[in-house]
Amino acid sequence: MGLNSNRSDEMKLSTLIALIVLFFATSSCALLGLEEEDITSTANIGSISDLQGTWVIDCEAPSEGAQYEKGSIQFSETGFVTESTYYQDSSCSSPLYTNTLAYANLTVGESWDNLGYKFTGSFQSYTKTPMNDTWTSHYNSSSGLGCGLTNWQTNVPQEITGTSCTTIEKNNVVTNWYKLTGSSLVLANDGKTYTKQ
Repeated sequence: MGLNSNRSDEMKLSTLIALIVLFFATSSCALLGLEEEDITSTANIGSISDLQGTWVIDCEAPSEGAQYEKGSIQFSETGFVTESTYYQDSSCSSPLYTNTLAYANLTVGESWDNLGYKFTGSFQSYTKTPMNDTWTSHYNSSSGLGCGLTNWQTNVPQEITGTSCTTIEKNNVVTNWYKLTGSSLVLANDGKTYTKQ
């Protein structure tokens, strides 16, 4: 009788322990599921429509060197194009050359702390355009400035992807971050402020 009673008590105790373990296991799973749901629902995602259009930088004093710059970045639904034109004067009236880079497969992602919203693009082309005859001559006579090419023409863009001037390859994915404040756009890679045109 005493032996059976002990066995019965042991079985009850084992059942109770199993129920407690099962309770905590299911509670933990429920909590984990809730946390995952909360993280997903509160993720702060940027919008391509916020970027669409043309953003510009007016004549900007050089941070180094002696050339002034006007810049722009144009976003579409599927890609973006950046353009920088360099000038010899502070009024940006005498252009020297223009660099243009085009990207496809635009994607916009989550906000990253102080950097802003992440965006990526697949590099497609990099063209350089001499804007006066003097620079055209420089490009044709200097392999460094001319990227190893000798058929430059004034105001005619030339593809320089794959030349000595750049190491980026077509379809390489480039990542950047942006912040929007009213009609101002700041890009993390250069810290410059663009204005919506």
